[in-house]
Amino acid sequence: MERPKEEKNIILSLILISINIIYATICYTLIYPNIDSDTFNKSTYYLIRADFFIAFLPLNIITFIFFMKFGKLTFSEIGLKKSGFFKAFIFVFLIWWSTQLFYFYTNLVLQITPLTKPYLSNPIALPYFLGEFIVEFLGNSLFEEILYRGVFFTQLFIYIKKKGLYSTEETQILISILISQCLFALVHIPNRFLSGFYTIDEAIIGI
Repeated sequence: MERPKEEKNIILSLILISINIIYATICYTLIYPNIDSDTFNKSTYYLIRADFFIAFLPLNIITFIFFMKFGKLTFSEIGLKKSGFFKAFIFVFLIWWSTQLFYFYTNLVLQITPLTKPYLSNPIALPYFLGEFIVEFLGNSLFEEILYRGVFFTQLFIYIKKKGLYSTEETQILISILISQCLFALVHIPNRFLSGFYTIDEAIIGI
């Protein structure tokens, strides 16, 4: 008997999460240490980053193949809708810039790590920060939002609701959020340590 659509997509999500962990580990231990990514980044004035092509772009392509081809999900089912997209983009852009400025000035005052980001007076500053936004929004965040919130959370909620595992819809939503977000947090632990982040850095970014 064929598995229900939502159950199939939960399994696909877990497979893709495993691929993400393995691929990220390979990138941080084998690929990044052996390539001159800084030269490539400088050649594009930091507007386009090497890690966008190496890690984020392939993972996004794999994600779309998984859930459009095998999972039979539509764009609207994974949260990609035309309505309100521009407002959402601006909202995320403002939050991201606020986070960057907070981190920049906190790092400047506390000197947690050597300050490598260019000062705002530097001509390279604007493309540098814009390049970081492109990586985060179109690379990292797009992949994570589709996988964890767009697919795993929604399909898990539908599965729990159909099975009648909890008495109220609010509880079903809460359990789905807790499971998906706990998994989201756990899979970030290895690559954060491998990429050289420190606990205090993570705490500041988390705020």
